[in-house]
Amino acid sequence: MEELNTTLQFSNTELLLGALALLFAGLLSFALTPLAREIGFKIGAVDVPDKVRHFHKEPTPRCGGLSIFLAFFAGVLIFAPLTNETIGLLLGTLAVLLLGLADDKYRLKPWVKFLGQIAVSLIPIAFGMRIEHISLLHREIEFGVFSIPVTMLWIIGMTNAVNLIDGLDGLACGVSAISSVALLICAIVSAQVSGVPLLIAILAGACIGFLPFNVSPAKIFMGDSGALSLGFVLSLLSMQGFFKVNAFFSLLLVFAFPLGDTVVSFFRRIFHKGSPFQADRKHLHYKLVDLGFSQRGAVSFLLTFSGIFGVSAVLFSMRRYLESGISAATALIVLFAVYFAFRAKSKHVSEPVAKQEDKQGEDQR
Repeated sequence: MEELNTTLQFSNTELLLGALALLFAGLLSFALTPLAREIGFKIGAVDVPDKVRHFHKEPTPRCGGLSIFLAFFAGVLIFAPLTNETIGLLLGTLAVLLLGLADDKYRLKPWVKFLGQIAVSLIPIAFGMRIEHISLLHREIEFGVFSIPVTMLWIIGMTNAVNLIDGLDGLACGVSAISSVALLICAIVSAQVSGVPLLIAILAGACIGFLPFNVSPAKIFMGDSGALSLGFVLSLLSMQGFFKVNAFFSLLLVFAFPLGDTVVSFFRRIFHKGSPFQADRKHLHYKLVDLGFSQRGAVSFLLTFSGIFGVSAVLFSMRRYLESGISAATALIVLFAVYFAFRAKSKHVSEPVAKQEDKQGEDQR
């Protein structure tokens, strides 16, 4: 009984420390964002509106990643123990942050960013962060000599997954915040006491503190400095906690939206004989806007979708598999139902307009 009480007391202490770390990172991120906005204007890291993929009307700084990750770094240095893996996490994040800032300023070519991501992914690997196996349905799949390429693939894939959904105000940061909270709950449920929940709490706080400035109409964008860094950190935190326990399915559920959108976009571009690294306006969030959603409406819908999948992930980590499956299936059914309903409505509205334009053309002839 004494051992049980000690364990419970230790858990309560960890929860309190995590709550304080989340609050600290959130307040610091909120306080630093106006400064990051001014820096963006001064260094010329500004997004100028265009008619292809942007919806804002005024030039907007795109270096919000500075405030998010200064808050994250400070939170980690103050609240988390500096293990070898934590040092690798911080150094790798700093490198990808600088890569993103360079892109925010100079608009690097896709292949330059990709090579940079490959180089950056080697930093945490050098500090011992590798995916050596996956625990799947209580069976371990060992990667052996393939652990390094598998690790690089996961890091680069997640890094770009978050960056690809950064197309509407508040979407990427909101999804990252929801994913972080879901990961945090899953980590607590899975009894992970290796410091991973504390790091996730700090990241969640940094995202939440930035969100008020990023919702539509955004006063500042995350830019590649923020989106790439968020994906990078999420990939590393999930490696530390979720590949090492029987929670891989929970991980896939947490990242269902960004990973799903990335996989579909990759194969769609290859199928149409385009570059898989070339940006376009065919992502799900753009399609929702084209179908009639407002920017806020599309973001709210996709955040709700991500939230339901986060709940599904938590239920799965609690081994409530039926409820988890029902939640995930419900999210998918609602997504497809709304998508096709708006698509049908869009076609119904556009057909009379097209007929009217044809009639006007005939009258003019």
